[in-house]
Amino acid sequence: MRTFLIIIIFLLYNLNNNVQAQTKYKVLATKGLVVRSEPSLLSNAIGKLPFRSIVKVIERTDSTLVTLDNDEYIGGNWVEIEASSFYYINDRDKSTKIKGYVFDGFLEALDKGKLAMQTETISEQKFDKLEKMDCKKVFCGNAIYGLDKICPLLNNAKYHIYNDFGIIERFSNNYGQELICYQMDEDSSWRYDENDYYYYPNLNVLSMYLSNDHERYSVSTITGELVTFPGVTLPSPSGKFRFCDARDGQDRANVSFEMKDGEWYDYSTTFDFEVNNITEFYWINENEFICKVVPYNGEIKILKGKLSFWPNKKR
Repeated sequence: MRTFLIIIIFLLYNLNNNVQAQTKYKVLATKGLVVRSEPSLLSNAIGKLPFRSIVKVIERTDSTLVTLDNDEYIGGNWVEIEASSFYYINDRDKSTKIKGYVFDGFLEALDKGKLAMQTETISEQKFDKLEKMDCKKVFCGNAIYGLDKICPLLNNAKYHIYNDFGIIERFSNNYGQELICYQMDEDSSWRYDENDYYYYPNLNVLSMYLSNDHERYSVSTITGELVTFPGVTLPSPSGKFRFCDARDGQDRANVSFEMKDGEWYDYSTTFDFEVNNITEFYWINENEFICKVVPYNGEIKILKGKLSFWPNKKR
């Protein structure tokens, strides 16, 4: 009987640890968080994640660390993480993923809950009726083009000429962390086109199109985190939620709904099908909307949607 109880306790303990390990976290280190090859300060640094980057903890190790930060001792464990590693994060590895170990004293779990969306199909007549309730709270970023105009607006921006194109190499975010935008070696065939840089000063977003990958990457010039390309940003009346419609390299919609938690938009959701285009979108109140959606494969959908936040139950 005693052995049986020990086995149950062991299984519950490991199940609880596994749930914690699969939680997404955001980086709190304002100057970036170093990623190492092993759970030790003596191991090689293989990358650096910007402030507020989102990571997934794969496994929590038994290795502990105590560090001094702003006259405050912070303790924690080394954890194995996986995160998007786009080119400005890490100048040693050009893969799109980075996997390694970080100190979890500078991580905060995004475990308050889940942003959920419910939709229903409505008629054209009901859509027209609800459209009159539109809050008209439309906000689109105004972009600046051309490196001669963009670079002076960035912190410590450096660029050079490559194949007759001006290329932004790096700049610093508001916390002094240097962000690598471009790397080139003898084996590299990809490049940024000068005309593919957009800067949105009112949003503090620099958007870059990676020609070889046919993908656009947008980064906050304040924090260095990856953000939604601000093609169209439509906040709800009070700004608690926002609808974002970006474009990928194939000019398809990249739609997301985001919820603000304090100062930042930390929680997001999207449709459960691939979207080719949004022809119309209107907020009808703080968390409800109507839209006309063209799926990637299928006929146009006329939808009424509602956003809600489902908090996690406290243990």
